[in-house]
Amino acid sequence: MQTVLIAGMGYPGLFLAREFGKRPCNLYCIGRHKNEIGMYSKYGRKYVASTGQELREVVEHVAKTHGTRPIALVGSGIYLDFILDEFPEFVQMTDFVGSDLVTLKKLNSKVDAYEAFRQAGIKVPRSFQLTNVANDMDFPLIVKWSTKMGYDPLEIAKTTVVDSYAHFEKFAASVKEEHAKELIVQEFISGTEVVELGYGAYYDHGTELARIVFYQKRQYGKGIASCAVEFRHQGMKRVERQLQSFLSGLHYNGFVEIDLLFNVKSGDYHVLDVNPRPWASIKMLGAKYPGLIDHLLDPSRPLRERESARCVCFVRILNDLLAVVSEIKKQRRLSVLGDVARDYRDHELVIDEFDGWDLRPLLGCLRRGAKSVFKPKRK
Repeated sequence: MQTVLIAGMGYPGLFLAREFGKRPCNLYCIGRHKNEIGMYSKYGRKYVASTGQELREVVEHVAKTHGTRPIALVGSGIYLDFILDEFPEFVQMTDFVGSDLVTLKKLNSKVDAYEAFRQAGIKVPRSFQLTNVANDMDFPLIVKWSTKMGYDPLEIAKTTVVDSYAHFEKFAASVKEEHAKELIVQEFISGTEVVELGYGAYYDHGTELARIVFYQKRQYGKGIASCAVEFRHQGMKRVERQLQSFLSGLHYNGFVEIDLLFNVKSGDYHVLDVNPRPWASIKMLGAKYPGLIDHLLDPSRPLRERESARCVCFVRILNDLLAVVSEIKKQRRLSVLGDVARDYRDHELVIDEFDGWDLRPLLGCLRRGAKSVFKPKRK
């Protein structure tokens, strides 16, 4: 029986825990704290490891218990940052489903990843350090976190749009000194023909075995998708070939998700971000390739795409309900509900938190949501 270790129990970790937990394997789940959503799941033996030494001890314990190197996956972006920073040996001590350390570090750094894309002839937004923004620049600009280790959503949103230099000065004055180096500023690319897409895939040493392209239909919290729908567009074929060529050139291995802005009229695109790991809406890929987890346990098993005329629709249901309420207030019309109903009805619906056999994560979401509503705001 295979042994599986999931490090990081965010939403990707929850998906992986549920899928591996329904198959015969020894499953271990590690979180940085006990309140990560995946830690509420009934599947897997849970451990908390918030330091490199604690993670080392868990890995050594699992390997000693079963006399074998466990299959290992990363279940959150913050935990990948943590591993690369505090315990990179994790990659060598396990049968890691991912790329080598050099590639991981390159793609996990926005600066290094952008340079790699530029060298491959792939466009990325012009970027600046927070201290280099000047009054004569074209606004609006967008400010985002360069790493997830420093990400503090209560202090600064995942992304912030500043529409003037005066607005930027006010924003910069509110940033704590320790956060300033973790933020980057980018040109704001927009237009009626521009859509924000995600290319999510699974690679086996440079060969793409599974992929899905999706667009963010709704967000709740800036930059956080509450509803994502599979995107099928003839113009994306060229983009997919270029991304495949880029990743093949890196001999990429494991899961990857690339955020990009795509002009549906011209076919032009810019890469915004890379996640060299399982991503938040990876459940979409699992719906399109039902044999995905079985293939990870036994690579000899074929990985085939599910034949369906309907596109996959991913919903983080609690966030999406809040997004819909916000949109109704903004547009002041109930017809928004009709659009939502069609999204849910006309697509292959995948609900992130919900699993009839594993309800505790959903209850945990409700509890955390209630706490956030009634928790006093920082001043």
